[in-house]
Amino acid sequence: MVKIAGYSAWLVLLYLIPIVNIIFAIFVALRLGERFEMGAFFSLLWLWLFPIIGFFVLGFGQARYQPR
Repeated sequence: MVKIAGYSAWLVLLYLIPIVNIIFAIFVALRLGERFEMGAFFSLLWLWLFPIIGFFVLGFGQARYQPR
């Protein structure tokens, strides 16, 4: 997901640092929502708080990946 969000794969190591991982997960969720042309509300609610539901919506819904 980090690569799809447009970040370097090395930044996945930030998930190992407490507190930083929460902030980085929010940034990744927001960037993923931007890449799939969804809003910030969708990103924070469904990709960060309830990621399983959000990823199903992205995978099986009408959203299309738009690289930048």
